[in-house]
Amino acid sequence: MKVATLSVLSILLYSALSHAATYASPKARQVIDQVVAAHGGMERWNRAKTLSFSHILTFGPPLAAQWGISEEVTDIKTLRTYQLWPLDGALLGNDGAKTWTKNWQGFSFPNMNANQFYRTLSMPWSIASMPYLISEPSTGKLVADSIEYITVKMNFEPSTGESPEWYYRLFIHPQTHLIKAVEYTVTYGAFLDLINLPKEKTFFGPMTHIYFEYVKVDGLIFPKKYDTFGEDGARHGSHVAYNYSLAAPFDESKMKMPADAVIDTSSKERKSH
Repeated sequence: MKVATLSVLSILLYSALSHAATYASPKARQVIDQVVAAHGGMERWNRAKTLSFSHILTFGPPLAAQWGISEEVTDIKTLRTYQLWPLDGALLGNDGAKTWTKNWQGFSFPNMNANQFYRTLSMPWSIASMPYLISEPSTGKLVADSIEYITVKMNFEPSTGESPEWYYRLFIHPQTHLIKAVEYTVTYGAFLDLINLPKEKTFFGPMTHIYFEYVKVDGLIFPKKYDTFGEDGARHGSHVAYNYSLAAPFDESKMKMPADAVIDTSSKERKSH
């Protein structure tokens, strides 16, 4: 289960859901504004055309660890993406309408891998343009951590048709206003079927990414190292993001699907049987 879980970070239809967030109160808006400012503000992000980076994920027991290494470029405006997974010689592309792969040996469905790390790494600057319902701020603590963090929960607006069980909860440092952690649930139907989740259960999780090292790139602060924890408090995996760039050109030729590529036809809906 850990293999499939770690690759499920959140949103499949990110590019189709773009419009302004709704805040429960002026205080909720203020908290998000503080998060954006703490991570470097919107000005540099708005000037960027792409976000590119390399990412390493590892999990599993000693002497049997699994590794996922990707080199990714995403067009910020359209969220089209292309990725190289060098350990497997695999390619993944998403043109905003479909996801295709070559030699795919990833941990879950390609639809779920498209921009999964991008979403985690770009969270501060993406919040305001997503159809989130952002809750009144509250407080919460993390595993093995005495700090009481500011928290806000983000669900999708009903008009999106997304599951009400699908949410993100941000844990925000009360002094620095940096995002320390992101708790999330998974509602993608094909994944729930894959792990044989009982039909009466409508989501998996929550899982939590906890950041413990950051890096500044052109004035913006991104996660560099983070771990993923299950609801049992156990660590399920470790991540490193590096080689960030906000200036890489987007190679339009990568949007032409190879003749021998495979389109992912998995669904966010569960099978009826």
